[in-house]
Amino acid sequence: MDKPADDNANQAELRKRIIGLGERSARKSYYPQLQEKIASLEEKSEHLQDRAKVMTELLNNLQEARKRAEDNEQFLQTVFDGIKDGLCVLDAEMTVVRVNEWMEQMYSNEQPLVGKKCYEVYHGRDSVCTWCPCARTLKTGEKDIEVVPYVSGGIKDGWIELSSFPIKDAQGHVTGVIEHAKDITERKRHEKEIENLLKTLEQRNEELQSFIYISSHDLRSPLMNLDGFASELDINCRQLAELLEEDCSREDIQVQLRQLAQKDIPEALNYIQANASKMSELLNGLLKFSRVSTMELHSETIDMNQVVAGIVETISYQIQQHDIAVSCSELPPCKADPFMLDSVFVNLIDNAIKYRHPDRTLVLDISGFEEGETCCYCIKDNGIGIEKKHQDKIFSIFYQLESQGPRQGVGLGLAMVKSFLSRLNGGIEIQSQVGEGSRFLVTLPRA
Repeated sequence: MDKPADDNANQAELRKRIIGLGERSARKSYYPQLQEKIASLEEKSEHLQDRAKVMTELLNNLQEARKRAEDNEQFLQTVFDGIKDGLCVLDAEMTVVRVNEWMEQMYSNEQPLVGKKCYEVYHGRDSVCTWCPCARTLKTGEKDIEVVPYVSGGIKDGWIELSSFPIKDAQGHVTGVIEHAKDITERKRHEKEIENLLKTLEQRNEELQSFIYISSHDLRSPLMNLDGFASELDINCRQLAELLEEDCSREDIQVQLRQLAQKDIPEALNYIQANASKMSELLNGLLKFSRVSTMELHSETIDMNQVVAGIVETISYQIQQHDIAVSCSELPPCKADPFMLDSVFVNLIDNAIKYRHPDRTLVLDISGFEEGETCCYCIKDNGIGIEKKHQDKIFSIFYQLESQGPRQGVGLGLAMVKSFLSRLNGGIEIQSQVGEGSRFLVTLPRA
């Protein structure tokens, strides 16, 4: 009964021995190879660790380099943006590579700037500007400079001074341009003001010389008359004194006395008074004319239609009295001082009435148009006209032509007109034909 159990135990023991023999045999066959592989793997692991350290170090260096580059980039951009002028970097094809905040703000309507041609975004052109300093620098490799208009949205809005500096590679070849843009609009405005002041000063000097010459000429005549009639009055007084020493009952003495008392002396006194009055008018005219250059100027936008309508209404009695035909087209507004401008048109319309043709109804036409930054106004009449030889003189102080009806004033009207218009940065011209009429062309700054 116990034999089968013993057999099973023996079989188990035998199996255990066989497996043990197999493991020892396998260990003896593969162990050296396994050891070699383990050693090789350990060596490779050490090599990989060394390489990993190198790679980690390289990666750290790369990250540090990138950080330094980013810091440098930020520093350069801060410097770029901190400059309160425009800076722009162009490549050799005139393409915008980099700009600072000033350029971005100045050309905010053209964003983005980078990647576009400079002449497209800055000047609204499809080709390189003929005056471009950057184009010249790319060609010559030298610094260049140019003053150019600042254009925004297709509209000229100031002036910019452009300076261009070459960017060169190690071999000295020009690879791009640094463009420096400085807004000089304010400087140009001051230069224009100085230019206008110098021009005004020259004009004032010319007017002063003419003023002195004409004044001395026109004042000399009444002074000579005063001197002449004063001498004649002196003679009359001496004659009167001598006659009074004679027998006044004599008929011939009485005739001479009556002649002196009733004719010669009153006539001399009348001439003296007339010339004194003339001198007073001239002196008042000189004072009035001299004040034109010192009057305070209040420039504003003027509705010319209202100005002319007001003048026509003011002289409505004269218009009815002389049966004058007045027509006025739509007039553009201008920039001027209201008082000065009103004086200009009052004088011109008054002159047209004063120098009307005696044989026909006066037709007065007032028109206007805009031309660039200027407004032009035309006052046209069919009066007597003005000879060519007088046309350059009528704007001189005290110069007068013969008018229809009593002669009035001292010849200040057109001189005042020219002086007012000069102060308003305007001008006046005349076109006239004797017997046909005149056209006065007035120019003023556009509103």
